[in-house]
Order: sequence, then structure tokens, then C-alpha cells
Amino acid sequence: MNLSGTSTRLRTGIAVLLLSVCALVPAGASSASASDGDLAARLRIACLRIPDIETRVTAVITRLEGPVDIKGSLAWFDAHIAQATAANHPRIALDLQTRRDVLAAKLDLLHHRQDRLTKATDYCRSKGVAI
Repeated sequence: MNLSGTSTRLRTGIAVLLLSVCALVPAGASSASASDGDLAARLRIACLRIPDIETRVTAVITRLEGPVDIKGSLAWFDAHIAQATAANHPRIALDLQTRRDVLAAKLDLLHHRQDRLTKATDYCRSKGVAI
């Protein structure tokens, strides 16, 4: 399985879905409600995507925060970095460390997205869209 391709597709999918939700939920959101015609339909469609996005974001967070035996977790990377260092493979250790750093930054971003999804859910509910 190509992990880098999967994560790129996942990131792209999450970004597209979040942008569609965030476009409808700006900081100074208007007073649109679920009974405003076309805007209501678009709001409803965007809001109904939130549970699927939350599921995917939670799955990635769970994997990254997983134990050593879960391939791709930060702990897994730490163990493999230590093994490569002990085996005197500095280039492999550096490559693994670089990938781990990227994933750690991704984990921070996913936690932020999870908070934004919670706010978007609250917004949708306040506008009368049942999620």
C-alpha cells in the first residue's frame, strides 16, 4: 500500500470538504437558516458531510497516536528511528525522522481541524440542520 499517496488523497479530500463547510461558516457568519431556499440546501449538504469528515479525521488521529505496533504511528516511527540509529543507518534514520516530523505537524493540524469541525457542527445545529 502506498502510504504517501493515500495520505495525499486523504489530505486533499479532507481539505476540499473542510473548505466547503468553512465557506458556509465564515467567522462573522450571516443569519442563514435551514429555511432560506437555495442557501439552506447548500448549508444542509455541507453540514451533512461533517460526520464523515469527523470519522476520517478521528481515524487518522487514532493511527498517529497509536502504540508502537501500529504501522505509521508516531511511536512506530520512534522505534524504527531508534533501530536504524542503533544499526548505524543514519540516512534511513534521517528519512524516518523527516517523515515523523511531517506526521507530527499533521497531527497538530488534525487536532485543530477536529476543533473546527465541532464548531461547524454547533453552527449547523444552531441553523436548524440536524446532524
